[in-house]
Amino acid sequence: KAIEKELPEKVLNRPKAKFWEGGGIGEILAEYASKHISDHDFKEEKELPNGWVLNSKEELMYYRIFREHFGEQVNLDWMGRTKK
Repeated sequence: KAIEKELPEKVLNRPKAKFWEGGGIGEILAEYASKHISDHDFKEEKELPNGWVLNSKEELMYYRIFREHFGEQVNLDWMGRTKK
């Protein structure tokens, strides 16, 4: 509302999008993860300490970044996940 007169109509009323959708990067991050995480590593690391199972190498890449900054956390109940 604060800047609605400054933005084009198509930006103001577009549907909400996830970062990767709205950021225009499409499959770039998924391709990057696929090239940098081996099938073996994905198989070994896809189950998290709390029992969640990651769905892709891209998710594992994000989790590795998270773990690097916040450490290994067993209780991730506060974190949301996209429902499929």
